[in-house]
Amino acid sequence: MLSGLREVRRHRRDYRPALQKCLKLGKMAGGCRTLLAMAGARIERADQVTGSYFWGAPPNYRGAEWPHGRRHQRLGEDEYPLVLVACLDLAAAHRFVPWLPESGRLLFFYDEEEGPWGDRREDREGWRVIYVRESDVLPGVAEAPAALGESAEMPPVHIDFTWIDSDDQGTQSSEVDEPCHQIGGLPRAVQSDEMPVMCQLLSNGFRLHNDPDLTEEIAEALEPGIADWRLLMQVDTDDDLPAMWGDFGCIYFWVREQEARVADFQNVWVLVQSH
Repeated sequence: MLSGLREVRRHRRDYRPALQKCLKLGKMAGGCRTLLAMAGARIERADQVTGSYFWGAPPNYRGAEWPHGRRHQRLGEDEYPLVLVACLDLAAAHRFVPWLPESGRLLFFYDEEEGPWGDRREDREGWRVIYVRESDVLPGVAEAPAALGESAEMPPVHIDFTWIDSDDQGTQSSEVDEPCHQIGGLPRAVQSDEMPVMCQLLSNGFRLHNDPDLTEEIAEALEPGIADWRLLMQVDTDDDLPAMWGDFGCIYFWVREQEARVADFQNVWVLVQSH
């Protein structure tokens, strides 16, 4: 998996020429950082039970269906259940990230076994983010599919939110010793800080390198949408959770702000970066 992201970095020149004229990457990067820094919160382990947590099972809710993805189609393994990474209580999260819905639950699912890096269009089947209205939440938790095995037995790790220090926004993860989990704000990038560009390209069906369909005209049309992307959640490698993404990396969930404001999380894009 690590070779995939190295390949992206090695071939950046292949997609930058088409984008460079319209994006003016240096100026764009600064503009995106200003927009992304508007709001965010650190995620910390809670001392008590809260409505937000890592792992465990999602709350039971009306119309609940455990999300499945697809992989190894040539081997006949078509459908498989995704693992719950996190459940966020939006009544608590909205205070820190005002472009999130004011209430409800946000459920983050991911293919923990296959571990898609998000640097290919085909990886899209490897995650889901589901919004549940508070009025649809029912007592208890959902029953996990038997196919999840031991992953379904992980106990929840309850979490709280705290404000991000403005001086700590966007610090490279290599500069920080402790794990960093957060919602909103600037990501702590392990490798590339061009994640909004990558999300815009991949979510529109383009490859990150050697894509003959990515013309300069198309790049110009895609450029305004780069500024729409926001960090929804970042989860770091952390022995205490436990969580490991690649080789001591991070997983980043990204969403367009205008879609998040209307509780539309169908087009969330995930990127994994590793050392």
